Amino acid sequence: MVDLLQRFECVVLKVYKDSVKVEMHDLTKPSNPIEFASIYLSKFNVNDIKLLREGAVFYWNVGNKTKDNGQIIRYSEFVFK
Repeated sequence: MVDLLQRFECVVLKVYKDSVKVEMHDLTKPSNPIEFASIYLSKFNVNDIKLLREGAVFYWNVGNKTKDNGQIIRYSEFVFK
């Protein structure tokens, strides 16, 4: 089970050799200001890297995931539009 804590809509601003710069819009609390982040390409699914180009949109979901044995782990997922 995933307890979603934060959800961002991310717009790719620039793709570099080993990272991507994004503009982040907080969908959990839209009144929050726009944020910016650099994310290493190694954090993305290898099949999704080809989708990273300027103007591309993806969602960044962050939360806690409870495993079947009850252990809680940090959950982070990139989902492409």
